[in-house]
Amino acid sequence: MTDHSSMSKYELLEEMVKFQERVAANNGKLTLPLIKEGISLYTELFEQANTPELRNLSQSYLKHLRYEKSLLVESNDNVIKVQFGRSL
Repeated sequence: MTDHSSMSKYELLEEMVKFQERVAANNGKLTLPLIKEGISLYTELFEQANTPELRNLSQSYLKHLRYEKSLLVESNDNVIKVQFGRSL
């Protein structure tokens, strides 16, 4: 997993795009490693956000990823299929 704490805001935004591309390349399937990576990324992005919009965006993704993580742990499954921001 990437250490996001040493990244600049610009690097974090680039990583956010790459993260979304990895999820899309995985057919929208969130695995536990992807979820953990996303939580790390969006936590750091939230902490570095200097606009309300960026704080809201990163906070929304964090809530979503934490929710998906709880579903994954509860289901004892390895993958959660996500489409349009909703678990299937």
